[in-house]
Amino acid sequence: MCGLPARPQISVDPAADIEATPEALAKGLLAEASSAQLVSVYTWSYLKLPPFSAYGFQYQELQGNVVLDLTLGADALFKQFTSKRRQNIRFAEKHGVETSEVTTAQDIADSYAVYSAWRKTERKTVHGDKLSFEVFEKAASLKGNRLRLLARVAGKAVAINSFRYFPGGLFEHSANSSLDEFMRLHPNELLHWKGIEWACRHGFRRDSLGGSHEFLLRFGGTVIPILHYRLDRTWLRRHDLRERVEGIGRRVVRKLPPFMEKAVRKLAGKEKG
Repeated sequence: MCGLPARPQISVDPAADIEATPEALAKGLLAEASSAQLVSVYTWSYLKLPPFSAYGFQYQELQGNVVLDLTLGADALFKQFTSKRRQNIRFAEKHGVETSEVTTAQDIADSYAVYSAWRKTERKTVHGDKLSFEVFEKAASLKGNRLRLLARVAGKAVAINSFRYFPGGLFEHSANSSLDEFMRLHPNELLHWKGIEWACRHGFRRDSLGGSHEFLLRFGGTVIPILHYRLDRTWLRRHDLRERVEGIGRRVVRKLPPFMEKAVRKLAGKEKG
């Protein structure tokens, strides 16, 4: 697998041969994949990979991510936020939410406490295994391609935001954890904004917010689709078949009355009661 549905990890040097480079990438990926039954590659819609189709990859356009043009500058970007988003950011600052980079051992310990509490929240389902403190600490200490910001209220850690970046390239919102009882102070919105300010100061050109749900859409920007190239080598191409069936199911469910759609999603485990 190369990348994730909301996090493409392919970039081609503008000076490179735009035809030969994806061809070499396809050959190298297939050589590395060896006999793997499923090979997935995610790329931005502006960076299509025609050679992959020639090797049997099917591709699908996904909704994509909100992407900000950081060359506009922080002030111009702030004006593109919805009025409610700007209001909430100012509210957070006025009511004592303070942000800083995670740099010390105590910062890391406080961040991990927020992360651990967030995993137990009832307002959403958290997927994936919990990170051990050792792994969390190692990730927090990485330099040169990571930024982690911590929000405090009266000295108490209440929210964290993690960002990844490639120097001179893409800045990416990676992960967020927060305490429910402090959501009324809007620490998450402030952390996102502080990350955007940091990226502008450090000369990044684009900022991917890592999704396109309503919370992120209120930061303005443009939703850029993501392409998923997939090579299914299983018997009867069962991954492709399952995806087609699920797609038909989703389209049928969306046509149901709201109360029936909610009931179906609940039965399917897609929505909590």
